Amino acid sequence: MPALAALEAGTPAGTPVWLADDAQSGPRGVAIVERWLQRTRLRAEYTRRAHPIGESAHLQEMLKACGDADVVVLAADARPLPGWLPQLAACLAARDAAIATATPYGATPARPRAGRDWARSRHRRPSRC
Repeated sequence: MPALAALEAGTPAGTPVWLADDAQSGPRGVAIVERWLQRTRLRAEYTRRAHPIGESAHLQEMLKACGDADVVVLAADARPLPGWLPQLAACLAARDAAIATATPYGATPARPRAGRDWARSRHRRPSRC
């Protein structure tokens, strides 16, 4: 899985990681995760539900289990670059303590191009709701 390889390469050793599966991975995916767990340098744990409860409810339960800890939630297909976590932590530490979320832009087609996409989007008519 490219996402696990990127997480491994881009995250400081010893960082706690919880892979929480809402019963979405099939046998091949579970086997890949289990092999990765045996060799990772991260403090990784993996849990898998017997039956899915839905992404939103699953995330809510995960966050509740984390209590007051600072948490970073990554999509299953996220490919973080080296240094992503220290940079994100520094960004949050240097800003207003009331900030609850931070969303980095990545190299995706949805990323706005400064001065171009935003200016054009202001003049577009909204699509159907």
